[in-house]
Amino acid sequence: VHSQQQRRRQQQQVYIEPHVTSEARLLAFLRSPSAFGSHVRPPIRDLDLSVTTTNKRRQHKRLMGISSRAIDILALSLRNHFYVHRLSLRGSLRSSRHLAVLSKSLELNASLTFLDLSNNEVVFANQAMPEEFVDAMRTNGNIQELVLDRNGLATLEIKTLVPGVLHNITTLSLRSNRIDDEGARVLVNWIL
Repeated sequence: VHSQQQRRRQQQQVYIEPHVTSEARLLAFLRSPSAFGSHVRPPIRDLDLSVTTTNKRRQHKRLMGISSRAIDILALSLRNHFYVHRLSLRGSLRSSRHLAVLSKSLELNASLTFLDLSNNEVVFANQAMPEEFVDAMRTNGNIQELVLDRNGLATLEIKTLVPGVLHNITTLSLRSNRIDDEGARVLVNWIL
């Protein structure tokens, strides 16, 4: 029984990128004054804090995301550091509260041009688009690329995002959502 449990643990490993081996190290990194740049090294431009598990077959499975404490520290970092251009949080958000905290920082951040919130269905699906996120996307004029793949988005959410909220978006990815014909028409009208 013990060896079976060890084999299962070895088959599934958690990846938090870039090479952050534990959430404690992530928190320490984000809190440090030189987190996003210093006189010794250039600033970090791309930050990928995606959380997924992978097994032998390379199938990705949803995890519970990063902690509320980590989201709070990330949000504070985004308010204070304006070097990060690309932020990926695939599968990292645990709740609507996480998205609300992150959204408040997005309103103030002037450097992000790319945001990936894929695989966060627990935050987006089966509910109205979170108001804080809508406000942040409306306010932030810098984000040009938005990835919302595999979030269970449907026509209601699409109608909320288009057209007023996505005014600066040049690249929008909505793969593997629940968009029906009506939602597709809304998107086509926005593009044209």
